[in-house]
Order: sequence, then structure tokens, then C-alpha cells
Amino acid sequence: YCSSPTAETSRLGEPPPKELKLSEEESLRRICIWKHYGTDDDIGVKWWDYIKYFISKNCRKTFGANCIEDAYQVSGIDGNVIDRCIEKSGG
Repeated sequence: YCSSPTAETSRLGEPPPKELKLSEEESLRRICIWKHYGTDDDIGVKWWDYIKYFISKNCRKTFGANCIEDAYQVSGIDGNVIDRCIEKSGG
């Protein structure tokens, strides 16, 4: 009951479902945004702005670079900083 779908699909030799990969990628992105922007004001205004945009534009469903880039721009986040953070984190 506690095994993750990633572990289960790995045992079967199949790649994880696309939805799971996107979810993991977005989780890592949000961690990086918080790491670089959340502690600026101890409230995370830019992080929250990103989240609000992501939800309002339904970026999860239309997941793509354009939606993410727009969310960065609206939130005042440097996408290059976040991309480097994701890469350094193994994403």
C-alpha cells in the first residue's frame, strides 16, 4: 500500500506513466522556486504567484514549456535559475 507507482513500474521494466513524470518534475520545479525565491520575503510571494498562475491556466493539463515560461514571467521568476536548480537536483 505504500509503494510508489514509479517503483512498481520499474520492476515491470516499463517507464512510469507520463502523468507521474510531470508530477515529479513539477514538484522539483516548485522546490527550486521556493529555494530561490521563497525565502526572499519569508512568505514566498513569487512562489505563490507561480502557483496561482499554474492553477488558473490549468498548466497541469496543458503542461508545456509555454505555460511554465508564462508562469515564470508573470511571477517575476528567472527560468534559467530554476532550470539550473532542477538540473543540479538530478531532474
